[in-house]
Amino acid sequence: MTKKVDNYGVFRHKSNIQDMWHSRIGQVQMRESSLHGTPGNRSSGDGVGPVAQRIRARGYEPRCRGFESLLAHNWPKREGPFPLGALYFGGVYDTWAPGGGDVRKITNLTLSPSIVFGYLLKSPFGGEGWIVSVDDLEDIIGGHVWLGSICILGGIWHILTKPFAWARRALVWSGEAYLSYSLGALSVFGFIACCFVWFNNTAYPSEFYGPTGPEASQAQAFTFLVRDQRLGANVGSAQGPTGLGKYLMRSPTGEVIFGGETMRFWDLRAPCL
Repeated sequence: MTKKVDNYGVFRHKSNIQDMWHSRIGQVQMRESSLHGTPGNRSSGDGVGPVAQRIRARGYEPRCRGFESLLAHNWPKREGPFPLGALYFGGVYDTWAPGGGDVRKITNLTLSPSIVFGYLLKSPFGGEGWIVSVDDLEDIIGGHVWLGSICILGGIWHILTKPFAWARRALVWSGEAYLSYSLGALSVFGFIACCFVWFNNTAYPSEFYGPTGPEASQAQAFTFLVRDQRLGANVGSAQGPTGLGKYLMRSPTGEVIFGGETMRFWDLRAPCL
């Protein structure tokens, strides 16, 4: 059962395993009910709004902390999987929405293969950023639709067909080998996810997951600039050991940017800037 503790959006969920406290302050925490198992879905529209307020407060506690937790955030509302919820039901949080971010429905998702798979053709180096460079929710949700469809069709294909002769000769067919292949794939996706968390504030809004690396670097540079300026430093002309601006310098396109290590992130895009 869910017990209301106070009027500030803090709820206590009592289970026979442990007591869990959840802050239900919009824009700060979105782990409503059973979202502990799927933290990536915190931005799927439960308990957040453009101002600090409670939305869709409900008492729902799964009977066990196992498989039910994986989909429990959708089951009580019968809203279905993540892409359907983004399109037709709750919506997803968009950090770029006017007014400082808001939950919105995706009404015009991107299904064009040239756009969705075009991210795969980008270079992972320099300013292109490969798939981590995606910066709008329409492309992200469209990519989910494409990837989910490919996974379903791939599963049907493997059920109905046998491995080709070259695959039977080249691969090792044992339980240990299957586990190794799976762990190898997970490690690759883990590295990709690290890049998303570290650089992409569209898929992982900084309001919920903390600042990206470039955002943290900008904040640190600004903090030191203000501190040293108050101590009497001439932040406009001070130079570092390489002769470049210690605090401020010019970007390749002429804008005034932070100097030092932060100059690497001169083209950062963030809602806070």
